[in-house]
Amino acid sequence: TAVLASYNQGSQQYMQGELYPAAATYQQALRSAAEQGAALIPITGIVQRGLGELYYEWNDLEKAHFHLQQAIERGEQGGLPRVLLLNYLALARLLQAQAKTTAALEYVQKAQQLREKFALPARYASPTTACQVRLWLMQGQLAPAVDWAQSISFAENETNLLLETEYLVLARVCIAQGELAKALRIVAHFRQAAEAVNRLNSVIEIMAVQTVALAAQGERAAALRTLAQVLALAEPGGYLRTFVDEGEPMRRLLTDFRQGATQQSGGPADHVRCYADKVLAAFGVALPEPEKPVRPSLPVAAKGHLVMTKAHSVPTLVEPLTEREGEVLCLLAQGLSDREMAEHLIVVVGTVKRHLNNLYGKLGVHSRTQALARARELGLL
Repeated sequence: TAVLASYNQGSQQYMQGELYPAAATYQQALRSAAEQGAALIPITGIVQRGLGELYYEWNDLEKAHFHLQQAIERGEQGGLPRVLLLNYLALARLLQAQAKTTAALEYVQKAQQLREKFALPARYASPTTACQVRLWLMQGQLAPAVDWAQSISFAENETNLLLETEYLVLARVCIAQGELAKALRIVAHFRQAAEAVNRLNSVIEIMAVQTVALAAQGERAAALRTLAQVLALAEPGGYLRTFVDEGEPMRRLLTDFRQGATQQSGGPADHVRCYADKVLAAFGVALPEPEKPVRPSLPVAAKGHLVMTKAHSVPTLVEPLTEREGEVLCLLAQGLSDREMAEHLIVVVGTVKRHLNNLYGKLGVHSRTQALARARELGLL
């Protein structure tokens, strides 16, 4: 019951766009379960999926794969078909991101088989279908996606938010077909509904699709304005895959946005421009070194939660720290051993050592004591 309550809390934070607090909630749930000798009980699988989806969003596909595999093992162990279906869909998206297209489709089929075998409620059909069609689009299989879209009618007064994901996929199919007015009507409707109840996670995805639709319609200026707005909303949570998964049209828009932001004064704030660079880097785009060092926002650990600090000016730091390296630095300042850090972050000790080595390299030091002294000198602690 406690694990389920923590998962619900983390899910609420995730829906509100509070990704780092959601991760802290999920991690605390797993630590609490482990302390009670219940680290492997089946219900922990939903928390593992939550972490897997967060790491996927942050484009850390290795950690995402680890947590999603854990989630599937727990689901299979406990015979939880509803949980397992959602785990399969999450893994399918990850496999697609890793260009394992056949395996991705196989896991969608597994989810579909589960739904039919256990006669799961209709609300499990929508995410399964949405995932299937999204994969078709990503793999360039437009024909089956169009066939599906022709069987779906969009009602302007649609209020069932459980269908949001499916309708957003419909909007993407409409964009691919050139039915841009219809796509924009769909995203406008669901954006209004999401904003009304503060579901920032949905707002960000919807606006990303809206940006692509506006650009396809030739409204470049409006598309870039919307992109600037959604980047500002997404930056605190570190969203990456939401943009990357929109593909080449989004990459071109981000490139145009950065070029325009560089050329004009009074444009987007520095942190938004730097964030756009980070998103472009997630596409695999090689970027020139910035003229001024990026000012990182570092997460710090306090009473088991992750909190984003204000950005610090670090003119002598040759490369900004990642969020995870910032968290390791703060745990280091608390005097935790490598093993204690690993338990806190729910990773293996080797992963902690790798982060410490990266941290030492960026700070130009060779020991814990030197790292802490250098970090304080730079104002990072």
